[in-house]
Amino acid sequence: MPQQKIVLIDDDMFVRVTTAKLLEKKDFTVYTAHNGQDGLRLVHELMPDTVLVDLMMPDLNGWEIIKNLHADKKTEGVDIIIFTASDDPVPPDIKKMNLDYRVLKKPFYLQQLIDMLQKRMTENE
Repeated sequence: MPQQKIVLIDDDMFVRVTTAKLLEKKDFTVYTAHNGQDGLRLVHELMPDTVLVDLMMPDLNGWEIIKNLHADKKTEGVDIIIFTASDDPVPPDIKKMNLDYRVLKKPFYLQQLIDMLQKRMTENE
């Protein structure tokens, strides 16, 4: 199976660095961004297989990033996994858009994330 390219967008340095290192040990290629603007730039530049995005960030929140990715023809089909500690419900405007994403609650086990990543790759083969 080819290496999956992942862009991880999270403002929490500990989560970002730790998750990236753990995934890299499992043969994933991980690029990180500490805010939404840098994350969007990386996604457009690298065209990853999956985007891991936190919902609660100071500049662009995760929902805004997801809307931006889906609004762009180049990135509308990218696999998105939201990973968040938030119990907030999905905003009404997001529900209406019928966007494609999966959710992984923080804290999570690394194997849960790996299973989600591998399942999507298997589906796309």
